Amino acid sequence: RLVGRSIMEEESSEGIWRPDDVDDKEETTHPMRSSASSEEVDEGGAKKEDLGRIAHISDITDDWAAYSSSGRTPSSSPKTTSSSREKKTTSSSRDGPLRSPEVDSSGPEEEEGLVASRFLLKCYALIVFTGWVVVASLRDFSRALPWLVLDCLVIIYFGGGVAWRALHLSNRLHDFSQRHRLERFDDVRRYLRLGLDFLFRLLLLPICGWIVYDAWSSAIRLRSIGAVVAYVALAVVCSAHPARIKWKPVFGAFTLQLGLGICLLRWSTGREKLVAVANQVVVFLDYTSNGTRVVYEFIAFPPNICGFGFVFLYTAMQIIIYFGGIVSLLYYYGIIQAVLAKFAIVMQYTLGTTVIESLNAVACIFLGQTESAVLIGPAFETMTSSEITTVMCSGFACIAGALFSAYISFGACPEYLLSATVMTASVSLGIAKILYPEVQISSQKNVEDMQLAKHEYHSFFDAISQGAIGAAKVVGAIGMSLVVYLSILSLVNHSTIWLTSRLGYENASFNTLVGLTFYPLAYIMGASDAADPQVNRDETLKVAELMGIKTTVNEFVAYSALAEMIATGTLKGARAQMVATYALCGFSNISSIGAVLGIMSAMCPRRMRVFSKLAVRGLLGGCISCFLTASVAGILVEHPTTCQPKMFNSCLNLTALTPQLDRKYGQI
Repeated sequence: RLVGRSIMEEESSEGIWRPDDVDDKEETTHPMRSSASSEEVDEGGAKKEDLGRIAHISDITDDWAAYSSSGRTPSSSPKTTSSSREKKTTSSSRDGPLRSPEVDSSGPEEEEGLVASRFLLKCYALIVFTGWVVVASLRDFSRALPWLVLDCLVIIYFGGGVAWRALHLSNRLHDFSQRHRLERFDDVRRYLRLGLDFLFRLLLLPICGWIVYDAWSSAIRLRSIGAVVAYVALAVVCSAHPARIKWKPVFGAFTLQLGLGICLLRWSTGREKLVAVANQVVVFLDYTSNGTRVVYEFIAFPPNICGFGFVFLYTAMQIIIYFGGIVSLLYYYGIIQAVLAKFAIVMQYTLGTTVIESLNAVACIFLGQTESAVLIGPAFETMTSSEITTVMCSGFACIAGALFSAYISFGACPEYLLSATVMTASVSLGIAKILYPEVQISSQKNVEDMQLAKHEYHSFFDAISQGAIGAAKVVGAIGMSLVVYLSILSLVNHSTIWLTSRLGYENASFNTLVGLTFYPLAYIMGASDAADPQVNRDETLKVAELMGIKTTVNEFVAYSALAEMIATGTLKGARAQMVATYALCGFSNISSIGAVLGIMSAMCPRRMRVFSKLAVRGLLGGCISCFLTASVAGILVEHPTTCQPKMFNSCLNLTALTPQLDRKYGQI
């Protein structure tokens, strides 16, 4: 003890020894200290005995802790500063000097046991799931193929995480990786990005050539190619720094969008899989009817009689509550964060965008504009103006997954909605980088710099309850907004008709004026393929009206107008319905600016002026992204399909049936 104490006092006077860091010294700095001591021995040969003492430093410090806890510590002894050491000293002085120190270290042991239990639980769940997939594959391989692919991805993700943690268990490997990881990883990452950049540029030319060749026999599809060029030129004209545009992310975004479009819309197998996935999404969302049937009964499921239509707020909008509970549950288990992070890394390397931009674009596909902004809220403090514009552009260009069923009830085909969401998310990054190129140094380039908002859920049921309650507020807000917007739109329409009728123009409503404004955009997109010129002009004007309503009011009102047009037969063309579905699929409307500014200002109040300055540019990027996706769909889809709105299904007309009953049975 005296020898150990002398060594401790000597090293304490030199400022290199602390009793609470002895365990850390054994794990991390002991090899370096040994090498340093060996150098001293080689030079002078005077400290060979100290090497043996340092090798047994842990045993000495345990005795020293027991000695000091007995209350006989000299005044010259070093003081312990670690919280764990203070805990040991306090408990030992209270319970006696013979108390075992292992009893007091139950906190870290319990935490390690909890981590081990969670790890074993994940292993058991993965084994059970893999066994189920194997048995299902042996019985029917074609039906189990999607689950087999999912199981392989989960195994790769889980195995990669285990291997990465096992790599850091060895101190020497960890030290070696810390010394050599950065420079080698930077080289690999640089070569990977250069290779992907070259690959995208190499693929973009043949893809564009094939698209032109495939659409050469159709004039309407060639017109859609001109729309893509026109929208890109419009983005360049409206750019904040046209001379500093970096075309790498732009080329990557367009290559990714065209590749996804060919796989999902042009390739027959990919189109079949897209339809199958879209149908499964509809089935998943339709489980909401089991809850609404019990809670609302007649209101949610009225009899199929004309005039007894279902109440929109208690049917389609209830899916938002169901979806909100599911998303919160996935948040609680960390699935949302893990999936979004991996997709963000892929988009970062393929497109060259920062990790926060990629994460927001991927989050918009599943969560929508509001939740994705809340997810990356902590990063707003250090984001550049280009990154803020990109976040806004991606938010305006996407829709929330919870609204899928509501739009489907308006007559939007589910496969079109699903493909539009995925394709628009990628191209929005490229359009944003044209509108506001990066001219600052970003601090969000790497995954390690990514900061995500945390959701405080305490249990399984707490996550579901909080998610459902939060979604219920959204449902109420959407319902009240629809009441106000539809009422104001009707007022503006009739006021415009009254004013223009005094000038000799009859039936010139606000929708008609907006349609005339957006008519050139709808025309170059090839909104109608009708052979009759008059029908072609009418359908193009109707699509332009929907685009104008979506931009000036919101997409909900536009989709409801689309449903009415389909039901009344004023928009019969399959291509017109398809182009309208793609063009309306996004939150890019003036009313969304207030919501975006409110959310971002709540996350970072000091940058309110920056957010306000960039909001209009972000809205423009969202509109261009949605219209670009509609143009690409017009190029690739040769034979579009139609869907019927659910709210206008065939019903029993009692008014028409009454005279027949009177003639047959007589009046009662």
